[in-house]
Amino acid sequence: MTQMLPIPSRPGYFATESGNIYNERTHRTLKGSLRLDGYVQISFFDNGRRTSAYRHKLVWEAYHGVPPKGHIISHENGIKSDDRPENLILTTKSEVSATYKEREWARIQAELRGEGFNV
Repeated sequence: MTQMLPIPSRPGYFATESGNIYNERTHRTLKGSLRLDGYVQISFFDNGRRTSAYRHKLVWEAYHGVPPKGHIISHENGIKSDDRPENLILTTKSEVSATYKEREWARIQAELRGEGFNV
């Protein structure tokens, strides 16, 4: 059976080890919407009002708690829709920027050599 942990800020919702969000009331896994930036956004109804949250942040909260101030949740493999707990890492914006620059430099070098490049 898939492990599910409650999301403290969203009573009645659980994060699964596969990186999905489960609604206890409806007994369904929430699909979410894939945004143009690659992240999955989940919509909720809270006291009759529609709200939303990024799925990776909900999964992190369930498995690790609220991130400390100044930190963000990033994806270790670079795939922003892969929200499995083991793929999520706590980092800072400056660390993410440095990683992006390294990947971009590697992509440019591969292009100059005439090679394909996959992150």
